[in-house]
Amino acid sequence: MKSGLNWRNLTIGIALSAVSLSSTMAVAASDNNDQARATSYGDGGQYSDSYDQQIFNRAQLEQMLAPIALYPDSLLTHILIAATYPLEIVQAYRWQQEYQYLNTKRLMRKAEKQNWDPSVKALVAFPSVLKQLNEDLDWTQNLGDAFLQNEARVLDSIQSLRQQAYQADNLDNMGNLAVRHVGQKIIIEPTRTEVIYVPYYDTRVVYGHWRWHKYPPVYWHMQPSYVGVNIGYGRHANYRHSHFYWNTGVQISFNYFFSSFHWHKRHVVVTSHRNSHYYRPRQRIVTSHGAKRWQHKPEHRRGVHYRSQSVEKRFSKSRHTKHQLTKSDKRSSHNVKSTAHKSREQHKAVQQRLNQTRVKSSHQTKHAQKTYSKPRLNNEARHKQPRVKAQYNTRNSNTQYKDSSRKASKTRTEQHQSVNKVPQRKQAQASRIRSQQSSQKSRSSNQSRSKSHKSNSHARTKSREK
Repeated sequence: MKSGLNWRNLTIGIALSAVSLSSTMAVAASDNNDQARATSYGDGGQYSDSYDQQIFNRAQLEQMLAPIALYPDSLLTHILIAATYPLEIVQAYRWQQEYQYLNTKRLMRKAEKQNWDPSVKALVAFPSVLKQLNEDLDWTQNLGDAFLQNEARVLDSIQSLRQQAYQADNLDNMGNLAVRHVGQKIIIEPTRTEVIYVPYYDTRVVYGHWRWHKYPPVYWHMQPSYVGVNIGYGRHANYRHSHFYWNTGVQISFNYFFSSFHWHKRHVVVTSHRNSHYYRPRQRIVTSHGAKRWQHKPEHRRGVHYRSQSVEKRFSKSRHTKHQLTKSDKRSSHNVKSTAHKSREQHKAVQQRLNQTRVKSSHQTKHAQKTYSKPRLNNEARHKQPRVKAQYNTRNSNTQYKDSSRKASKTRTEQHQSVNKVPQRKQAQASRIRSQQSSQKSRSSNQSRSKSHKSNSHARTKSREK
């Protein structure tokens, strides 16, 4: 009996060890499969693990994009673009906290005066998003670097996460967002065109079974301003049924609708951000006049280093070539300016000579006119007129002539004044004589009237006496 029991215990131990060995092998195989799936991407293309070619594999991208992949497309484009400028996000958040007492319209008018990227300005109207990007700067910088390194891979990861949420039946009850299928792509847009709602969801639940065991999704804690949607009635009402929580909507009255996803070509398209506060559908933005693929602007990076060496070389090379071109352009323009300056100096010298000859000739003609064509004056004015001799020397002709011309002009004005004074005096005398004559006439008329009145009164008295 004892030997039989020992034999049974031995067989059970061997079976348990085999099961444990097989489980460990299965876990190792699953991890290897995760790593293999993480390195493969897209249309079966392989990406190496080298630092220059790839920073994040597929699993890391989906891990990073999990909390924002189900945002509306318009808001998601602004987040991806703004993540490439992390320092401006920090500045915008601090500025927004300083002016948080303003309403959205006044706040955005004031934000337009800042020298930030337009996408960073657009996020100022979403304090919850801007706060999350500012608090988790490592995540923000990693997202921007991944987007700069390979834009197409980031967009493919977003679509992969949306497909997982759709297969888990968690995109049906979105409430404030509308989900559309265009081919094999899932597009998320607001139900009300000019009101944007920012959803919150638990990334550990909404995507169903998470396939990357070593790379769990990024989880953000819910902010207190979010509330759930009441689905059902009475005792069946449940706030957690849809897995989505909502903040207050943002009324779009500022420059917002100027970027969109081109899902077919797998890149972001932008237009002019001026006067973009009216709603424009995704297809209209992509095909509008002036639409172009988004280009990174290193000047808005403000000195923040790039994670990838290839990205660093790309933008430093573009800056270097631009600097060289400007140097060559400056050299050529300097040569052109120098030759033009010389020709201008020569032209000025010739013009000065011509002007000097013209001035001399004009001075001579004026002097001749002054000496020989004098105005006719009365006898009194002639006696009062001082004799002025124009001194003219060949050496100091200009200065001497100027003095003589000034004196002559003064005498000429005095002469005209003296000539004009004679008729003025005569007119005054004539007016005085006329006034005296008129006063004498008025006196004689008054005297005649008084005499006639006296004679009449005397005749009347005589007639009465008779």
